[in-house]
Amino acid sequence: GGTGSLGDAASITWNVAGTEMTITLGGSGIDVKYGDTLTIATGSLRNIGGEGVNGTTVSAVIKGSFGQGVAPALDGTTPVITPYNATNYRGESEKQYFDLKFADATNKVQNDDSTANVKVKDGSNGNAVVGLGTDGSAVWQDSQTLRVTIGDDSIIHKGNFTVEYDAVADGLKDVTREIDATGTLSTSLSG
Repeated sequence: GGTGSLGDAASITWNVAGTEMTITLGGSGIDVKYGDTLTIATGSLRNIGGEGVNGTTVSAVIKGSFGQGVAPALDGTTPVITPYNATNYRGESEKQYFDLKFADATNKVQNDDSTANVKVKDGSNGNAVVGLGTDGSAVWQDSQTLRVTIGDDSIIHKGNFTVEYDAVADGLKDVTREIDATGTLSTSLSG
């Protein structure tokens, strides 16, 4: 298995009887999540007197309720192609992109790739799906921002285009990982 971080300010406390451990995530760099398995290696725990060690590995799945989450939804702002000007039309001088912004934090983290689940439709051509182009991508910048980069040979531009993100296929959930996205999220594309 892999390793994950509880955060650079995580803390561990025990109940008075010394039978229950509570781990509180904290600080930055947290990359464990609901459903992950926490493992305490053999020989790493001692009894209350400081003697003896656990003879086997102890594991537990992170579960329970982490509070009432909010179903993922776009924040209502219209994505803007950036940069977009006469000297940089369709990525002529540098890559163009637009961001899909979410109202609340999701389960996605920086660099999660969602390219396969983003489509752009051309409303002036019967809503035909148009490709993101060579080197086009849809990659999360943080838990609330999905950046769609337009490839060099794409026909995407400001105007009658609609962006669709299949949040269900991409496994999008709220930050607690308890509430699933409920379908395809879409928005018009402006520039």
